[in-house]
Amino acid sequence: MTGTRRNSADVGSLSPSGRRWVKWRSVAALVLWTLLVWVGRLRNVMADEALDAEGRWLRLALAVSFVLPALLIAFGIIAVLRQTNAQSAVTSAVGLLAVGLSVWTICVWVVRGLDIVLDGSYDAGFRLIHSILAVVSIALAGWVISRR
Repeated sequence: MTGTRRNSADVGSLSPSGRRWVKWRSVAALVLWTLLVWVGRLRNVMADEALDAEGRWLRLALAVSFVLPALLIAFGIIAVLRQTNAQSAVTSAVGLLAVGLSVWTICVWVVRGLDIVLDGSYDAGFRLIHSILAVVSIALAGWVISRR
């Protein structure tokens, strides 16, 4: 094979830690994207003075439902990459949590994405940005599920 791109046949030539990283890259991509999107949402909710207490808490709860598992998975990936036994309980727990975050991501973005796109009260720019966020989030979640 020419070039520097690796395919599944090349994984065997990697070091054990390199092979573990390849296994977790889809999860890492979802975690990084999730943190980017939902930490931004936390910031926006906290800055929105038009929200009442109930609206703020509901929006914060949704954002935290993404940020907390993403942080747990991130720390879990670090632990998995540092360990020598790749078949530990930590590996299983992180994998299960990653699938759970993926399913939650797909469910929320399908429901919320359709709501945003179909609601005429949002301007076109808002709908476009949130459609992009939804598509990327769902694609990354699907990638994680397909690798497990």
